[in-house]
Amino acid sequence: MLKQFEIDAARLTRIYKLVARKATGSRRELARKLGISVSHVSLYISFLRRNGVLISYDQHVESYFLEQENKLSFACGFTAEETTEGY
Repeated sequence: MLKQFEIDAARLTRIYKLVARKATGSRRELARKLGISVSHVSLYISFLRRNGVLISYDQHVESYFLEQENKLSFACGFTAEETTEGY
């Protein structure tokens, strides 16, 4: 199923900063911090990965982290089509 998903640049930046600090917690905790659903967290993480940000999840620390430091640079006001399979 294909779903239109509007990316919020401020939220995307906040997620990236939390990932860079290894301060996301689990998907559920990150969703709570951001006031969004767990499925939307998955869509944001997926969006970052598809755009070249190497993100992994550390089960011991229970946080997402950057495999290598990237610069986050996107134009504001974009929309991405996302698949919801696997979420």
